[in-house]
Parts: sequence; C-alpha cells; structure tokens
Amino acid sequence: MPVTAFPKLYEYLEENDLKYVIGYTSNAVLKRRTELLLNYVEAHAELHEEPCCRFTQFEDYQAASWSHPRRIIAKCEVTAQGGPNRRFVVTNLTDRPDAVYHGLYVKRGNYPERGIQELKHGLQMDRLSSHRFFANAFTLQCHVLAYALWVLFREANAEVPEISKCQLQTVRPKLLKVGALTQISVRRIWFRISATWPARDLLVRVCEAVASFTSTLGRLWPNRLAERLTAELGATELVLK
Repeated sequence: MPVTAFPKLYEYLEENDLKYVIGYTSNAVLKRRTELLLNYVEAHAELHEEPCCRFTQFEDYQAASWSHPRRIIAKCEVTAQGGPNRRFVVTNLTDRPDAVYHGLYVKRGNYPERGIQELKHGLQMDRLSSHRFFANAFTLQCHVLAYALWVLFREANAEVPEISKCQLQTVRPKLLKVGALTQISVRRIWFRISATWPARDLLVRVCEAVASFTSTLGRLWPNRLAERLTAELGATELVLK
C-alpha cells in the first residue's frame, strides 16, 4: 500500500490513544539517512564473515503528507544469504528499536496470517466446490471447527516443540498421517502402530500432553461435557508393536 494512504490511519490511531507499528515504504530520504549505517553493516559482515544487523531511529522524520513528525525505526542488515537489506517501520511506541521490531513487528505474521495460512494450506479451506452458497458456508464452518481443534491440540502440546512451533501441514505427515490397524471394542479403541515408526517417542509425549491437558480442562470446566471428553480420550489406547 502506498505511503500516501496512511496519514488518516496514523491520525485515527493517535487520536484514540492506540499503539501501532506499521511497515513503511523506503524512499530516497530514508535511504540517504541510513547509508552510513548500511555501509558499516556490510563492512562488519564482510570482515567477520557472518550476518550483521543494526537498528537506528529518526524522531524528526515527517513525510510531506503528515501533519507532524513521527518516529521511524530503520533496520539495516546483511543476512546469511548475503546482500544488504533495509526495512522501515513507523510507530508511536517508545521502546528500544530492536525490541519494537523483533518483539512486535516481526511477530505480525503469527496472527491472523498464520491462521489463514493453516486454514488454506493445512485444511484446504478454499476447496468450496458446491454451487450453493449455504453448502459452501457449512463446509467453511467445518474447516474453521477443525482449525479450532488444531489450536487446542497445539495448546495442549505447548511443551512439545515439534508440535507447538510447527504448522499443521508440517505436523500432519510427521504425526497424524500414519498407517495403523484400528480395533474397536465396547470400552476401548486400539490403534496398533509399528514399533519401528520413527515418530514413536513423539507420539507418546503428545498423548501424555493431551491427557494432562484434558484433565486440566476437567478441573477448570467441571461439567458433564468435560468429564465425558476426558473419559473418552482416556479410553483410547495405543499399542506400538
């Protein structure tokens, strides 16, 4: 989005005492003011043969369409892949430049962008092939419900980095999409999985984390539904052989 589209947004946020960190388009003025820092970063990276990143800020920057100056944070870096890189954000936060950039701005991709990506690539949300609106709406709701279950599953595995730090499309072939023999009895459901399966230990940790999580839900939400959920999950057993 061009910079000229932002002034009213900045003014609205400031008038309502809202904090913001918004990416800002590079221009000749900002390039000139960060030229010395970028030269330093390039020289440091070449001398030490390693990536280098430095931040600076401008409290007095005022675009032609702005009514007053605003704070600009600039990042200059040379990545491991090589080549200089400059990024700018405009903000009314007063924290250190690196804290604003890494602590807030770079995390913007988690939500809602991360959820949208998982809905599209992990759950194929965009596969709405019916010619009727309400049929597609129902299908979409099912995808959203599946995503809500995945969020709970990831929350239950907060201490399992192979799950909590990965997206659904990564976890599915690693843990969920696996061949197994299913045996259903009156009281139990048995999943018989090969003992040589590489993700065996991971599955055991995941099952323990989910069992602990559901028992916590039972204590925090003591009603019949929570008790039934805990009982049903507790009745599911895995046999690795």
